[in-house]
Amino acid sequence: MSFNEAACHVWAIDGYENDARMEDINIAYDSCSPQSVGNNKGARSGAVVHAVTTVRAEFNPGLTDRECTIYGGFRRNQRLPEHMWVEYNGYIFETMPGHDLVFEKANNKNRDTPRLENDPFDNSNVGFFKTVLTQSQLRLINEAMGW
Repeated sequence: MSFNEAACHVWAIDGYENDARMEDINIAYDSCSPQSVGNNKGARSGAVVHAVTTVRAEFNPGLTDRECTIYGGFRRNQRLPEHMWVEYNGYIFETMPGHDLVFEKANNKNRDTPRLENDPFDNSNVGFFKTVLTQSQLRLINEAMGW
């Protein structure tokens, strides 16, 4: 396996180091689901914050000082995001299994629904968390962008 098999939430929370870590991050993400989440932007954002901070606390990824926003798109009554993506340095970065790291200039449309997502999210169903990139995320972004 490789990064191309990484789930969007693994990328958005941790980046990609290796297959074993990817599997562990995925399991931790699935098990950190809150009991319930309200169907509004504030509750959605709280669930994104909870998922990111819980998983990162367990795995202690190397953090950078590079500010980013992690987004999560929900469908009604979901407790964890269906899709997650990252905004950094004016770009949206996302992946899904079978894809490399995909990026495009950030705008209001792709902050709510990035291009790999076929079913648009309503803005009220997109939560966000202003945080910092992991070292792994920064490395992958720099490689993809040629920075």
